[in-house]
Amino acid sequence: MIESETRSSFELECSPQHYGYMTGISHVKTLTPDELLVEFVRRSRPVIITELGKHWPAIGKWSPSYLSDRFGDVLVHVRGSRFGMKDIGDIPLSEYVDWLLNARMAGASNGSNSLLAQYHAAHPVKPYVAYDGALPQTELALDTGFSSLFPPGYHPRTTRCWIGPEGASTPLHCDSWGFNIFYQVAGAKRFTLFSPDQTRFLYTSNIFEFNTLYSRVNILAPDYTRFPRFKDARSVEITLNPGEILVLPRCWWHDVEALETSISVNCWIVRDRDKLTASYLLNSLKKAIHNVGLYANDRCTCHLSPDKQDLGRTLGWY
Repeated sequence: MIESETRSSFELECSPQHYGYMTGISHVKTLTPDELLVEFVRRSRPVIITELGKHWPAIGKWSPSYLSDRFGDVLVHVRGSRFGMKDIGDIPLSEYVDWLLNARMAGASNGSNSLLAQYHAAHPVKPYVAYDGALPQTELALDTGFSSLFPPGYHPRTTRCWIGPEGASTPLHCDSWGFNIFYQVAGAKRFTLFSPDQTRFLYTSNIFEFNTLYSRVNILAPDYTRFPRFKDARSVEITLNPGEILVLPRCWWHDVEALETSISVNCWIVRDRDKLTASYLLNSLKKAIHNVGLYANDRCTCHLSPDKQDLGRTLGWY
């Protein structure tokens, strides 16, 4: 069966005629905020900054063990890889790191945290931490230099710390608000990128998440019978290594996978006037209705029902 496609105001705002497909991603050693804004953000051109982040204190300092020793009592939110589960729960960072290191050394689900071990044994995914609480906002913020890249009038919307094992991943999606600065601290990650003009090949889903759009295609095992246009989609694959920074403009699709045990921090940068865009206003209304249980609660990443906790199953991958 050939799948039909969902169209949204978000997708229409990320209209193909405003962007161009790129055969490669620019690499620069460093950038000023004005250069970043004029040459890349406004032109919807991703860029990898290769040297700037190598001088930030986090490099050579952050490791799972260091974060556990320093912030082990902090409760962190653990997800199933590729949103394999709505959530595994909030546990102390030290317990997650203990599982992470033991599971890696054992090559199996032998970590000491029983909840994580049971989940890992029952699901073919890799649990990871996606944390946007006090951890990156306090002392650890001093170990990064995101503010040195903020153009005038821009400010951070959310900062998030990601910790996970080899194979931890998130499925193909794009964000409509602001732009994304992604800093790789330890380990390496592979990004598969699709420019906004490839949206017509990516079969957008109706899964609801605020200002985020998911593809229904599992790019690791695409079903060309259901999604024949995906054969024509063109992507760019990059590997982000420790100390490197990827700047990703709005509406760029990205699928991300850790190639080894990994620590990353990202920051979404916005302007206040971005809240006046049509897609933001509409998504804000949807979010308000969603939060009171009147919109999309059976097809969202925050309220997946127990029998649909695996987003891949909800998207129809299997």
